[in-house]
Amino acid sequence: MGTLVLGTLVGLLTLLYAVILAEVAVVRLYRRFSGPIREKYTRQLLECLQPGDTLPSTRFPDTEYLFHRRRLIELLGELSPMLEGVEHRILRLIFYNNDLDRHILQECRWKNELRKTRALSVFVDVPMPDELTDELGRFRDSANLELRMVALLAWLNHDPEALFERLAEHPHPLSDRECANIYALARRRGVALEGAGELLRSGNPSVIRFGRNVLKLNEV
Repeated sequence: MGTLVLGTLVGLLTLLYAVILAEVAVVRLYRRFSGPIREKYTRQLLECLQPGDTLPSTRFPDTEYLFHRRRLIELLGELSPMLEGVEHRILRLIFYNNDLDRHILQECRWKNELRKTRALSVFVDVPMPDELTDELGRFRDSANLELRMVALLAWLNHDPEALFERLAEHPHPLSDRECANIYALARRRGVALEGAGELLRSGNPSVIRFGRNVLKLNEV
């Protein structure tokens, strides 16, 4: 009996060791191939975002492959702070010419909430296409607070001119963090916030809370 237990234990440890080795190999392989791809995509992305009379190619090489599309989406998400003020036409061309919208939609259909949040966060800076608003807008009702906030910001970014109307439709109370992010989004997209005091007269708690936060932030 003891020999059987010992043999089983040794077998499990051997299997665990093999799994760890496999994971290390995958990580090494990922780093080996993703590094050059990121460098190449970063250079091309920066060229696309440079002002000039002619627009460089917005078709990135090898994005017909899943691995490469993910690297480009990750790069766009990580560089999102640099995208402020960038003409959205250029970003939409990058998405359209590399089929990134469809890929993000596929990523959002996975059960992993972190994976959905990362994929959807790109649309906080790049307006999502009209055909995805219903599919991705439903995440505004997610139990996951981070995913819910990102989905709300992406939904507002799709039509910033209707920001206050869309806030009134939001089914959940806004947190101070959400208000601060919405404020930054509104400023970035040129939404007029000077009359924020009028928001306090709204019958919607989310709009009122946002109005109060706007008044505080404007005082800073």
